[in-house]
Amino acid sequence: MIISARVNTRNVRPAVLSLLCLWLVGCGLAARADRMTPGVSPAKQHPTSVSVAVNGGNKTNPLWTSEIAGDDFRTALIDSINASRLFTAVTADQPDMNLTVTLIKTIVPSSGMTMTSTVVAQWHLARVTDSAMVADEYIVTPFEAGPFDALLAVERVRAANEGAARANIVEGLRRLSDLTIESPRK
Repeated sequence: MIISARVNTRNVRPAVLSLLCLWLVGCGLAARADRMTPGVSPAKQHPTSVSVAVNGGNKTNPLWTSEIAGDDFRTALIDSINASRLFTAVTADQPDMNLTVTLIKTIVPSSGMTMTSTVVAQWHLARVTDSAMVADEYIVTPFEAGPFDALLAVERVRAANEGAARANIVEGLRRLSDLTIESPRK
C-alpha cells in the first residue's frame, strides 16, 4: 500500500520566507569576552601598575540585536593587558595609573550577507599621584563579518561586534604601548 501526502504550499511558503528572514536578520546573541580578547605583543612594556574601568556598553536584548556589554569588554581588556604584560599588573589596590575606557557607541548592522560593526571608544589614561592625563584618545574600529565567518545572520552580527571590540582593544593597547611612562617614585 502506498500512502500519498500532498503538501499544502500555502503553508510552506510563509514558513520558508520566515526562516529566510530569520537567517538574514536574526535575534540578538551577546558578544563574548573570550572572543573579544586579542593576542597582543606591545612594542614596549611599562614599569607601572594600572586599574581598569569600562563605562558604557549595553547588555544584549535577545529579542533585538547583539550588543557589547561593558563588563565583557572590561574582562577582555584586562585579559589582554595581563597576557601582553603591557603594565606590570592590573590592580584595583593602589595602582600607579587609571585606565578608563568609555564605550561611546557600537554601530551594529541590522541585516545583510556581510555585516560591519564599528566600535567608538574613548581611552583615558591618568597618573594616580597627581591625576595628570597621560593619554586621551578616541578610537574607532570597524570589523566586517561575512557568511564564511558565520552562516546565520545573528551569529554574523555577534562576530562583527566581537571583531570590532577586539580591534579596538588591539589599537588601544598599541597606542598605550607607544607612550613613554616613567617608573613611579615611591
